[in-house]
Amino acid sequence: TGGVSVGALVQQVGEVLGRGHALFGEPAVSGGGAARDSGTGLATAGDLVRTGQQRISGLSGALPAGYTRFAVDAGPTLNAAADADTALSNNLRDSAATDRAGRQTSGSVVNGAASDTAALAPSTRTAAGQRALISALRDRLAQQQQVINAHQARDARLAASIQRAGNVLLA
Repeated sequence: TGGVSVGALVQQVGEVLGRGHALFGEPAVSGGGAARDSGTGLATAGDLVRTGQQRISGLSGALPAGYTRFAVDAGPTLNAAADADTALSNNLRDSAATDRAGRQTSGSVVNGAASDTAALAPSTRTAAGQRALISALRDRLAQQQQVINAHQARDARLAASIQRAGNVLLA
């Protein structure tokens, strides 16, 4: 083990795996029902504006003309905001689900390393047993790195999608 005891190596690997696991927090519910339903409220407002425009279209005067100008601007804007808000809400929900999945997978790696260590510990009195444990722990470190890399890539895609939805809302 190159001057490091097997026990110290196991401890170091456990710490590294633990830090990797800590990258996956326990995400919030992402606003819950309020966040999921906010796009619906905006879409309903757009429908009300259009309905109001249809009802007032047969009238004459300043108020119907002013409301028609308002409706022509507000209706499509409310619909675009509703679509962007729905996309944002879906992305936030997907982000939270991805983080939960990453945390679960990472936890499985940590638990697997603990199981490997427990199973191979009795054989570490021999060089072959030490090599087997070191190999198993290297595999777990590589597995944890793959989990982190996969979720970093997924997070980057979701962040870009959220940013696009946010830009539509701000436009």
